[in-house]
Amino acid sequence: MNSPLKLIESFGNRFVKEYIEPLKNKRSEFRSDWFEALDFFLARAYYQGRKDELSERYCKAAKKTLLSYFGEDSSTRLKNYNNAWNDKIIPHDPEWKIWKKDNNGLLTELERVKAGKSRDIKMVIDILRFVHSCPSNNIVLYSIEEIEHGRIKKLYSEIDEIWQVGPKVTSLYLRDLIFCYDLKLTPEDYPTIQPIDTWVNQVASGIGICSDKDPKDTIIAKFIEACAREKVDPKKVNAGAWYLGANAFDILLDNILNGKDII
Repeated sequence: MNSPLKLIESFGNRFVKEYIEPLKNKRSEFRSDWFEALDFFLARAYYQGRKDELSERYCKAAKKTLLSYFGEDSSTRLKNYNNAWNDKIIPHDPEWKIWKKDNNGLLTELERVKAGKSRDIKMVIDILRFVHSCPSNNIVLYSIEEIEHGRIKKLYSEIDEIWQVGPKVTSLYLRDLIFCYDLKLTPEDYPTIQPIDTWVNQVASGIGICSDKDPKDTIIAKFIEACAREKVDPKKVNAGAWYLGANAFDILLDNILNGKDII
């Protein structure tokens, strides 16, 4: 009989097939178009522990607003983004001391279309600030280069400091980016790609890796240690734990109706 972690890893393969493989068709666009890269990041940043349907609605509203504000084609979008930066529509520093608070059309429009709660809208504005610090204003291209040069811990710290992003979203983004581009990490860097949400926590505690009362750093350390013992891919186990938790009812019902094994 397979170990629990190997079974969970197989759900990670399902996650990759359903959520990552479709993205691989756009890998060149993410690297070459700053707005497509921004969209890749936003699609993860908006998932903040609420119902996925609500996060998706907020994210779509934000993207639609940004497209309307910056323009539909890539060259126009970049020009208008730079104009927004020069006009201080976008903050120039992490403390937001240098930015145009009054008559800020972008902020007003994000609020009008209800692109999330106040913290979500501030997050979008601060992501735009961070993007300006990236070469070519491309967060994906910058992230890939940092990872390939062995600087993922530095990158993790930088992204974690974006308003309202935090450790879980940072790890989620980095994990999915590594899946998408088949990037390699050393074992010492594995903690940076272990987003711990309710599902991962419940699965990890349910199979005895940790206690559900353990702090997240302890859960991550125990998770990675267990994966090393079983010789399974920690990022696939992490994704598989989420997939299993989020889709448990559908998986169980499918097995019951079709008389299938668990996998």
